Amino acid sequence: MISGIEGGIGSAIGGNSTKNYESIGHWDYDSNGNRYWKITSVTGKKNAKNPKKKKEKKPIEVPTNSPSLIKPSAVFNPMWFPPEEFHRGRVSIRLTAYKFLNLSANSRNRMGKKIERDPQYYTYILYFIAPNEIQEPISHTWEAYDSLASRLADKAGFVNKIEQELKGIKNSALKTELVKGLKTAMGSGMKETADAAYKAIAKAAKNPAASIDSFTRLGMNANVSTNRVDSPLVYKNSSRRLYDFIFQLFTDKSDYAISDIVYPVRLLQYLSTPGIPDSPYTKNAKSIAEVTPPYVFSIQSVYDGGIDTDFINIDTMVLKNVQATYRGPYPNGYPMSAELHLTFEELDPNWDINYFPESCKKVTTYDYDPSHDIY
Repeated sequence: MISGIEGGIGSAIGGNSTKNYESIGHWDYDSNGNRYWKITSVTGKKNAKNPKKKKEKKPIEVPTNSPSLIKPSAVFNPMWFPPEEFHRGRVSIRLTAYKFLNLSANSRNRMGKKIERDPQYYTYILYFIAPNEIQEPISHTWEAYDSLASRLADKAGFVNKIEQELKGIKNSALKTELVKGLKTAMGSGMKETADAAYKAIAKAAKNPAASIDSFTRLGMNANVSTNRVDSPLVYKNSSRRLYDFIFQLFTDKSDYAISDIVYPVRLLQYLSTPGIPDSPYTKNAKSIAEVTPPYVFSIQSVYDGGIDTDFINIDTMVLKNVQATYRGPYPNGYPMSAELHLTFEELDPNWDINYFPESCKKVTTYDYDPSHDIY
């Protein structure tokens, strides 16, 4: 029986012995309305067990002695540069860095699908204030169609050119042999023409070097032949989607120079660089040739610190360039501001559905309103 417990101090009476102990609890009432002291934990008793305390996650402190000691941390997710209050009422660019689990060599297998992320790696989320200027370049390669007709026309043009050059040779003993060699070469293909001509010249004279010199000088009298092969352009390739961002980093307190200026640069340098995995064959050794691919990025435009927009929304981008320009002053040995230039390129080739998904069967049209005309 436990009685006389007030303010957490009481005694336990067992047999003829009395043991003092300290209890932690509060007053409560049983089903009959009787008041009693309800103990929640007891110290001092041999068999008493205190309730387990939940482990608190303590944020990793960013070291302030050297940028080289900064380690990537996912505890700070999401991270805002500059601090979050500066993003209110503005457009921000959210960068989500992740590792892919498997990557198919055929990019068409991923059309309309998201890359499966590797759960054993951290996912890093960074917010930057969008720059005033954002460019969206795209270029396409079109080349002249290489058809049978175009190749025959090309050959005809080459023959015409040779004919004009041969007309410049007057009474040359090499002319007959050269023409025979060219005919043979034309039958075997354009590639062998030059070699066949050289062999014909060499065969026609005892001194090949002198013959070539003489033939070259005679050929200087030839007229210029102008030819053109007409063929349509055919599509070859398109550039991948590309984004160049220039973010401004700044802080108003020198104590935050590392966390607000140096840390985001170091983190992006780390995320864009490959790693060396452990060897699967030798214990405590690194792999000889394999590498761990860098992180892949998802880029999303966000308004007012949390509203996603469709202005920019790409799931698979690789970070190809990280360039930081630090600016002083350097009160504690670290910069108070920096310009961060990042270049992203899409992992997969570009397709029309990237701009209007297949679900959009028709492009939305708007009624013409002449009142919008400006004269």
